[in-house]
Amino acid sequence: MWHNGATGSASVFAGAVPQGWIVVHRLSGQSATTDRLALDMLRRFVDAPSQ
Repeated sequence: MWHNGATGSASVFAGAVPQGWIVVHRLSGQSATTDRLALDMLRRFVDAPSQ
């Protein structure tokens, strides 16, 4: 599950998976870039071997 949002030049993305959360908050730049960065991190997090 995930949710994103933006206002002015700030944007945020929060994603939840069974292993935990990924939250990316940027104070400048386009929201599409925030989403792309966060989804890349979320995929790495899900694909990482469990410890």
